[in-house]
Amino acid sequence: MPITSKIKSFWATLVRRQQVEIDLDDELSAWVDELTDRKIRSGLDAEAARRAALLETGGMGQVKERVREQRFGFGLLALSRDLAYALRGLRRVPGYAAAFVLTLGLGIGANTAIFSVINGVLLRPLPYPDADRIMYVEQAAVRSGMPSIMFSFPEVADYREQATTFDEFVEFGDWTFNVLDRGDPHRATGGLVTPNYFKVLGIQPQLGRTLIPEDESPDAPPVAVLTHEYWLRVFGGDVAVVGQTLNLTVKQAIIVGVLPPGSHYASDQPQDFYVS
Repeated sequence: MPITSKIKSFWATLVRRQQVEIDLDDELSAWVDELTDRKIRSGLDAEAARRAALLETGGMGQVKERVREQRFGFGLLALSRDLAYALRGLRRVPGYAAAFVLTLGLGIGANTAIFSVINGVLLRPLPYPDADRIMYVEQAAVRSGMPSIMFSFPEVADYREQATTFDEFVEFGDWTFNVLDRGDPHRATGGLVTPNYFKVLGIQPQLGRTLIPEDESPDAPPVAVLTHEYWLRVFGGDVAVVGQTLNLTVKQAIIVGVLPPGSHYASDQPQDFYVS
């Protein structure tokens, strides 16, 4: 059907429904009358001719329904009628309507939540370069009934030295520090990571540098890399922040860099800075 004909049919179905039904009745009545005249001319009486004509058309109601179904936009019209009928029924039974709406809302919410989880965990790639090559490693203490336990420093060192199936082995964790000398003393979350953490996740600094292998040396001074958000909140976005110190009560860490916005990858809890 040409697009212009579809538009005309859609307009007639939705806007000119009453007139279209009148025209349909007139056309069908005229067709039945013509068939009746043919039957009378063939020798039937008027009543028998009328009955035969109706039987030949297949019934006025059935013919009307078939014609309506062929109109463009009939499905939308039928849907609107069904919805109107359902709403009238719900208004008559408000308790059932409330239960229906609540159940529908819970169903939609549950499906949305499930899709969000599947999309975030299974479908959407992680925001790292070569994300399909990154693995999360856990260990369990079976005898103690603990499905996941922390790695000790010697274990991490062993994995990094002996693992042959990994290019890099990264350690990360969270720790809460007391920060002094930056306005009012406050608590901040620091990410404890190995220097190759930033290399594996492909994070480049906005200012200065990230951690390097030399920072792990026992003789190396403590250093810190600030997140973008902490840099703005506590240091006011000072571009000369590199080289300043961060007083963490137990040690003074030299600030060596600032990360770009949103560089919180390995932990559910946003970090304020990273230290080695």
